[in-house]
Amino acid sequence: MTTRMELTQDLYQETVDQIRKDGQAWGQFLQSACRNYRLPFTEMVLVYAQKPEATAVLEMEQWNRRYGLWVRKGAKGIAVLDEDYTNRTRLKFYFDYSDTRPGKVKSVKPPIWNVPSHLFDNVKEHLDKIYGVEGSTLAGTILECSRILTEQNKDSLLN
Repeated sequence: MTTRMELTQDLYQETVDQIRKDGQAWGQFLQSACRNYRLPFTEMVLVYAQKPEATAVLEMEQWNRRYGLWVRKGAKGIAVLDEDYTNRTRLKFYFDYSDTRPGKVKSVKPPIWNVPSHLFDNVKEHLDKIYGVEGSTLAGTILECSRILTEQNKDSLLN
C-alpha cells in the first residue's frame, strides 16, 4: 500500500518532470509560485500541483495565531514535504487563504505581494539594470529575468 508520503514524493517528481519539459506548464508554475514566493522550491511545486490558484498558504495553526483566521471545515490541505523537520522528511499541510474564515477574535487579511502601478517603471528599470534585459513592459521584463534565472539555476532546482 502506497503511503501519503510516497504519493506526495511521486507527485513532486511528476510535476517537476512536467514543468521541465513543457514551456506552458513552466509559465503556469511561475504564475502560481509568484503568489507564494517565500516557500522553498519543493513546496512551490507541490502547491502548484495541488492548488495552482492558491494566493497565500500557511499551516492551520499559523492562520489561527497570526491572522485570527480559521480553516473551514472540510477544506482540503495541500501536502508538502517538510525537509527541515529534525533531520528527516515529514508531511505538513498548507491551507490557502480562500479556505479560511474569520474567527471569533479580530482577523487580519494576510499581506498579498503586489507592485502598485505607479511603481511599474521604477521596478522595470531596476530589473533591466540588474539583469541586463530590455523588456517593453514590466511583465516582459519579469519573464525575461525568470528565463535568465531559470537557465542559471535549472540544474540545481530540477534535479
